[in-house]
Amino acid sequence: MNIIFNSVLSLVLATGLEKIKDILISPAAILIYVILLFILIMALIVMMIINEKNHSVSEHQLRKNYEDQRASILADKINDSVNKRFDNIKESLDTQLAILEEADFGTKVSEEEVDENSSNPDDIENDYVIEDEPETITIVEDQIEAEDEEVVKPSADGESRFYMLTQIDKEMEEYVEPKFNEEITLEELCNEFRNFACNRLKLYYDITDIRRFIAGLSVTKLLILQGMSGTGKTSLAYAFGEFLNNKTVVVPIQPMWKERTDLIGYYNEFTKKFNETTLLYKMYEANCNKQIYITVLDEMNIAR
Repeated sequence: MNIIFNSVLSLVLATGLEKIKDILISPAAILIYVILLFILIMALIVMMIINEKNHSVSEHQLRKNYEDQRASILADKINDSVNKRFDNIKESLDTQLAILEEADFGTKVSEEEVDENSSNPDDIENDYVIEDEPETITIVEDQIEAEDEEVVKPSADGESRFYMLTQIDKEMEEYVEPKFNEEITLEELCNEFRNFACNRLKLYYDITDIRRFIAGLSVTKLLILQGMSGTGKTSLAYAFGEFLNNKTVVVPIQPMWKERTDLIGYYNEFTKKFNETTLLYKMYEANCNKQIYITVLDEMNIAR
């Protein structure tokens, strides 16, 4: 009985498998396969288009933020330059005005003195007699020395001439050094930075470039990133500052810069205070803790 049952079961299974095989290789089945494959390919293309669009939007937004930052810094620099020139002009005018007020160019001659000294009033060309020049020169020298002494004197209200740097000193009084992960490896650091740039900033870098960048920072404090425009040189340094939770300072170099005041600021003779820049602020802050600070001198090759 069992033999008969097994024989019937084997026959049914063989017949069913043959039918399934015929169905799977039938023209209708092949057409379904082609349709499913076409749908899968279209889905992949749509996903690639969406990802590329998102990447373009994020890249555009990052570039816009970067351009806004450059425009803001440039506007501040122009404003400081104009104020500096205005202060110099005003100081020069004040000096000349003070000289004119202090110096006495002549003494008016009275009619009685004319009668005593000369019988002919026409011999006198005018009503003024020019005094000796040495007295005027002495007045000018005294005034210049007084101005020099005034420059080195502290401000009358007791405020520091370095307002931004003084704020750092006040903040560092209550500063607590954060705890750093001393056990992280170079490979883990590079991978975490790469994932951060991809997920948060939508910036995609080759792991080799990231390893070279971080390894270069461990060797020297000065790196030169060279490459074609738009390859991500500035954004790489910007992303690393965001990864460290310490924003990168991007300084757009201008062709007309030719002295250090363009980078660190200058002393304002009118306000009697030092006009500090963001770069000077960050440099001073970096001396107060052990964190990593990134500064980008963008387009440095165009400076004189």
